[in-house]
Amino acid sequence: MNTKVLVRSGLALGLVLLSQYSASAQQSPVVHVHLSIKDDKNSFQAGEPIVLVLAFTAAVPGYRIDEVTTEPASPVDQILLSPTAGVYQLLNDYSREGRYSPDYSTGNELQPGLPVTIKVPLNAIYRFDEPGRYAVRVITSRVSKLESPDPKSPGPLTSNEVSFDTVPMDDAYEAARAKHLESLIRSAPDIQTGQRYAGELRWLTGDSSTRVKLSLFLHPKEFYPFGVDVRDGL
Repeated sequence: MNTKVLVRSGLALGLVLLSQYSASAQQSPVVHVHLSIKDDKNSFQAGEPIVLVLAFTAAVPGYRIDEVTTEPASPVDQILLSPTAGVYQLLNDYSREGRYSPDYSTGNELQPGLPVTIKVPLNAIYRFDEPGRYAVRVITSRVSKLESPDPKSPGPLTSNEVSFDTVPMDDAYEAARAKHLESLIRSAPDIQTGQRYAGELRWLTGDSSTRVKLSLFLHPKEFYPFGVDVRDGL
């Protein structure tokens, strides 16, 4: 067969496969997911929390939503960021590219017309090392049918796209935030709370936050027999 024909055939097959994938991860006619950023912010200092808000709405009854969130984040939500230059794949490093999928779920029925929101911290997935403008969308598999014969319907849903800017974090602001997070960690009532604040501290990358991380590493906040772990931030 002619080489050009082979190339065209391969390209056509690739486009078909891509279109099939896209079709399987689009908005459902009966369930909608809308993506926004908490507080409608569109500019962040590097290391400042960027919280994605997914709002799920059903047009008809018969669907449930999985509301479980895990640390590290499970593959139930695929966070697609563009561009990725100047961005560190924090989740892949933290999870050793073996993301945990829980064998349990906690969910409620989606009541028609009543949105259910899920919050996802983007910084727990990507660390923004360079300033720039970024776009993000989410492919999520949180919605399923309540009854057979097709419990996985409507399949993966693709959100709209949102954009934001990142700018360098002011040294004084980072120092103040790092000390505030240290105070929250040291006064935490339980290890889960302390570890959540340690996660936010991990997103900071400057010298002042490194000193705080080192202080917590050498003199950890302890909940016997464990202590709040800050090693991933060092």
